[in-house]
Amino acid sequence: MSFEERRTWIEAVVTLLVPGWYFVTVLSQAATTPVADIDYQWSLGLSVVLVILTVVVGVIVGTITAHVGGEVAAARAGVSRDRDATAAMAAALERTDERDVAISRFAGRFGFAVLGIGVLVPLGLAMAEREPFWIANALYAALVLASLASSAVKLVAYRRGF
Repeated sequence: MSFEERRTWIEAVVTLLVPGWYFVTVLSQAATTPVADIDYQWSLGLSVVLVILTVVVGVIVGTITAHVGGEVAAARAGVSRDRDATAAMAAALERTDERDVAISRFAGRFGFAVLGIGVLVPLGLAMAEREPFWIANALYAALVLASLASSAVKLVAYRRGF
């Protein structure tokens, strides 16, 4: 599995879990509490920050795990590697090729199209003068859907070819 594919898996899982937690937590309050009384701003901001931090930490941990796994596999096979070989392996893990760039570009365009369509809902809510709670949550949902769509396109392209 390439570094880019691993990063995409981490991004997809985090984008499912953290916003899922947010929507379950905040939207469950909307059933019993007037939306004007729900303090969603902090939760929404925290959710966005958690997604970013978790993806960054996940990529760092995944990279370290790949390096350690390579060293353990080399040690078990009885192959000794010097620092230059380890540095070359690290560079190879982080290198992207034309295929990665093409997949990322295509998935980005697809995600942008999903975002463009998804933003129509909060725009409609704003034009209908609905509560800011619904507008903000619809906009966040559009961002989450765009990210998930982009990740799904990347993963399909990596698995089935591009």
